[in-house]
Amino acid sequence: MNPSRINLTVPKPFFMDTMEPLEWLQWVLIPRMHDLLDNNQPLPGRFAVAPLL
Repeated sequence: MNPSRINLTVPKPFFMDTMEPLEWLQWVLIPRMHDLLDNNQPLPGRFAVAPLL
């Protein structure tokens, strides 16, 4: 299910108070990465992915 606009305007990092980590990946991170690639923009220089414990 697509998140509402309210979920996308919260001030908390990674929308932790409104989204599960997998939702954040699906609706925020992956679309942003696709947008950068589609528009020939550089990927973030300092970027790491690690398991959420």
